[in-house]
Amino acid sequence: MKDCIIQPEYSTEYSRSDELFAWEIKMLDECDESMDIIVMPESCDVPALAHTREDFIVSTTKYNQALLDKASETAKRCNAVIFLNGSDEGYKNTTYAINRQGEIVGKYDKVHPVESEIHARGREAGYTYEFSEPYVIEIDGLRYGFLTCYDFYFYEMYNNMARQRLDIIVF
Repeated sequence: MKDCIIQPEYSTEYSRSDELFAWEIKMLDECDESMDIIVMPESCDVPALAHTREDFIVSTTKYNQALLDKASETAKRCNAVIFLNGSDEGYKNTTYAINRQGEIVGKYDKVHPVESEIHARGREAGYTYEFSEPYVIEIDGLRYGFLTCYDFYFYEMYNNMARQRLDIIVF
């Protein structure tokens, strides 16, 4: 199994958003049929740090659907499974699972958003106050589990994930 990790540089210069988004698209264009899984980082639809809620909304509105469309096209072209993180309609921090046919077949919402996501960017977080089982999705006979960024610091996740008998954890 060949995995491709696309990791753009992290910039705090919001004015570079178009440039950094173009780089993400270019990297998807460079993927080929030799790749089985393509993983993109957290907040792909906010390619540079959004210092205000307004900038965050501008970015997600401008880039989210374009990124999902490009990932769908890439999944079909490369016959690959793609995982990318962006925002859903409620501004949750969401990892999308896209199958080889280019269809969104699952969504994992980050369980432990950091304070700046909730307060500065206004991401939805009410769902995080209750216990939830690990999110598991099966694609092509493989069982995937998910952790996003800060989720890794909460060790109870590991035992719960181990009980799910996962093949792959997408981080």
